[in-house]
Amino acid sequence: MQTRRCERIPEHPHSLGTMALVAFAVIWQPDDDLRRSMLFTEEHNRLDILFRPPPLERLLGMRTQQKLVADRDTNRLTPHVEPKDPHAATMYRVAPFVKFPLPLADESEYKWPMSESLPPTPNPAQTAAQTLDETRAALHQGSVEMYEDAELYDHEFSRRRHDVAWYRQLATDMTSVHKRALSIVELASGTGRLLLPLVRDGHQLIGIDRSAQMLSRCQARLRALGKKAVGRALLLQADFRELPLHVEKNDRFRLIVCPFNGLQHLYHREDLERFLSEVRRLLHPDGIFAFDVLNPDLAWLSRSPTRRWSRTRFKHPRTGEKLIYSTNHDYDPATQIQWIRIFYEPDPATPKAQASAPRTIHLSQKLYFPAELTALLHYNGFRLWYRAGGFDGQPLSPVSAEQVICARVR
Repeated sequence: MQTRRCERIPEHPHSLGTMALVAFAVIWQPDDDLRRSMLFTEEHNRLDILFRPPPLERLLGMRTQQKLVADRDTNRLTPHVEPKDPHAATMYRVAPFVKFPLPLADESEYKWPMSESLPPTPNPAQTAAQTLDETRAALHQGSVEMYEDAELYDHEFSRRRHDVAWYRQLATDMTSVHKRALSIVELASGTGRLLLPLVRDGHQLIGIDRSAQMLSRCQARLRALGKKAVGRALLLQADFRELPLHVEKNDRFRLIVCPFNGLQHLYHREDLERFLSEVRRLLHPDGIFAFDVLNPDLAWLSRSPTRRWSRTRFKHPRTGEKLIYSTNHDYDPATQIQWIRIFYEPDPATPKAQASAPRTIHLSQKLYFPAELTALLHYNGFRLWYRAGGFDGQPLSPVSAEQVICARVR
């Protein structure tokens, strides 16, 4: 390695004051983790990120009481809400690079003494037809098993509220523009985690979901709100690649939403094209299609599929049984599908006579990368109107846990 004499950098409270350190920063080849941290965003000083974590607001570009990330557009809509804290998922992904004042959830791995229940190793001698049939069966299994126990689903995601607040704020902003309550279509409405708050806000809702169990749970929760709430919501069981809605041209919907990764159950390009065609058919020319999906994290996807992660003790909301939750997954880069296994096993402290049998729930999700998603929207008649890396308004970056998107018909 050759070195040349260079001028000394002017002193600054946070600058690197010696020539040796400058050469280190310029020539040294960082490992993958540090390289990701150096590529945060173009406007951040890379040396500052490595050696002096900047203020939280500057690092994440968060919206605070004094600052908005995005200016209002011509329709005076700002689909943001004020966050109390950064999104926990984003915090976790940034944690290897920057020290934050807030505690992080324990995501350490652990080994469970019981059988791993991993899928068998594929047989190379299988025919293509057999493999295709098995893949279709696995995708179907990964699309339904997670939603068969609606009470457990509600319990697991009861604390996920930041996305609900964001969608409610978007609907409120659109109501202020159009001077009336909205008729909203929610795709993958589930148990009503978002649908019920929107109904309480006075909007008319059409909730569409494929799972009968989830819709039944949603209907029961609607009845608990009273007759007025029931009258403002229509629940339909359907595949949202073929929506059972027929509206006149002037009666199309000004807001269609697909929250909480619902779009990630569309595994093939043809599925997504059919879905977007249906959305475009129902969306008013001035309307907004809002949705969120995961932002692929290659470090997380490359975790060992033979280990268990996210160990959590909890009580089942219906039976009261103490269980241990854990998870692992495989990722197929060719199809961009992650195959997640969720394990529910009895707490070791539970007497064997009272313990239930271990269960494994399968969940499959298609991952969409940001540029890929932008292109798919464009070639299916949409334009990107808004995109963020979280529901707190942070810009999309390599450490963003989510992609929050609003699209319009172009």
